[in-house]
Amino acid sequence: MNLDRSISNLSKRIERFDSLNDDSNGSNHWRGKEIIPLDERIQPRGTPYTLEYFPDDFDKLWTFKTESDLKNGDDQTRKWYTDYLDLMEYNKNPNAGRAKCFHCYIQF
Repeated sequence: MNLDRSISNLSKRIERFDSLNDDSNGSNHWRGKEIIPLDERIQPRGTPYTLEYFPDDFDKLWTFKTESDLKNGDDQTRKWYTDYLDLMEYNKNPNAGRAKCFHCYIQF
């Protein structure tokens, strides 16, 4: 019983430490990619360059991907988008939150 609790506590500490190392931790990088201002992002979508960076904000016109876009995209694009949404959630970006809630309401 004591050993199980110690293992559980150690696991929680490792997860907390691991998440600090993997995520932004106050730098301008997220999961190995640089975070750049949205207005400095190269606009031509669909080029490999767009997957090398994360914009610092969420804009429905330039950064939102539909379910169809993700199904038709490659694994690298899906991974980038998942990481990007994680960044927006981690930063509690209000624009991403509004878009997420808006699409949740439409489904009902």
